Amino acid sequence: MTALPTDEESRTFHLLCTSYAVLAVTGEALAAQPFVKDPDAAEEALTTLLRQAGEAGLLRPGVDARMEAVSLLALSAGLGTSVLVGRRSPKAAAEVLHHHLDRIFQGTNR
Repeated sequence: MTALPTDEESRTFHLLCTSYAVLAVTGEALAAQPFVKDPDAAEEALTTLLRQAGEAGLLRPGVDARMEAVSLLALSAGLGTSVLVGRRSPKAAAEVLHHHLDRIFQGTNR
């Protein structure tokens, strides 16, 4: 699951993003700079994918694609941090993400 720091490359990515975010909060000069070129790109892409899944009848009724995209991104970021600090294992974090995905997709009970 690439949303979590499960290998050296994804761990480095998560460490850099988390470090940058902390520095942006504590340093005015860095905070004034854009965090990423297009901060909404991941949210837009995931929203589009979830809408397509909804149109294909794969989502449970009433699922709000935008809200779920925001939730999934925030959940994966928080879980990634919990893996980095040793709070939970990559496997346990993946189980939480799978649990959430099972709640929004139809017919995914494992």
